[in-house]
Amino acid sequence: APRLARRLGNRRLILFSFSISALLPPLFGILPAFGPLVAVTALLGFVTAVAGVAMNVEADRIARRSGRPLMAASHGVWSLGFLIATGLSALAIRAGVTPLQQFVAISVLVAAGTRAVAYPMADTPPDPATPGPPRFILPYRATFLVMGYGLITVVVEVVLRNWAIIILRDSFAAPGWIAACALPVFIGLQTAGRFLSDRVSARIGVVALGRSFCILTAAGLVLLAAAPSVWVALFACAVLGLGISATYPVTMSAVVAGSDRPATEAVAAFIFLQNILAAAAPVIFGAVAQLTDPRIAVALLLPVVALSFAFAQALLKLHPDAD
Repeated sequence: APRLARRLGNRRLILFSFSISALLPPLFGILPAFGPLVAVTALLGFVTAVAGVAMNVEADRIARRSGRPLMAASHGVWSLGFLIATGLSALAIRAGVTPLQQFVAISVLVAAGTRAVAYPMADTPPDPATPGPPRFILPYRATFLVMGYGLITVVVEVVLRNWAIIILRDSFAAPGWIAACALPVFIGLQTAGRFLSDRVSARIGVVALGRSFCILTAAGLVLLAAAPSVWVALFACAVLGLGISATYPVTMSAVVAGSDRPATEAVAAFIFLQNILAAAAPVIFGAVAQLTDPRIAVALLLPVVALSFAFAQALLKLHPDAD
């Protein structure tokens, strides 16, 4: 991604990655064999990672230029889109819309959104005097320091997005429609928290914000692990969504501010490590849940939150708005 960003600039890289993303979804409903599906999935993962680097760097650049915090709100828009997409998908399934028809609709929406939002963006050509990035961007010391705090979102959030519905169904014998509410409740509170976090941060400071959200996340995990009913479990999902809401935007701001490398290299190194952990975390959680109990697996996420809390002070000193 850094080499592509240097060659194309953030705007063109966003246009390129989202244009490819718009073409791929219908293939999931057409290709008949496992091998081609794996190849398309890998390509979609590649362009998604490239887009993630470009968008986070661009959001940080605009925030610095305007002098106003933007990272939390930009990720709030992502959460809002995720929430709307899950709701529309549920309605489409209920209405009998076929998977291929849904994939085509996704392609149309992505293409239209790319044209409306990304196309009018200003080009940001790189400084020719800046040396080019290496061929491969690997995590370095600052990346692991940032990830110490970022574990709360990279691990806990990814696990809950994949397992919350299953936990409610298997551990609380919830009917399908109630269990399916876990994800919208989680994402809904996450969205609200991201839109409000900048105001909270301005009042109490970034360090206090980061630690407070760690405590809120820990409370949600305890509540989910010990919930006496499905309704308490749903409330726990809401608490977790709010607790995790601001952690990723704060982490991404610190990734850029705390590095002596160009922004694209710092973000790429972090996303490289993030994707490895995000791929492994749900699998490990599932194995623990199967060997023990989903509630025990949830409780075992508490040390991850404790580690993030411990790293908060060191990490958030790198944040541009840290006090």
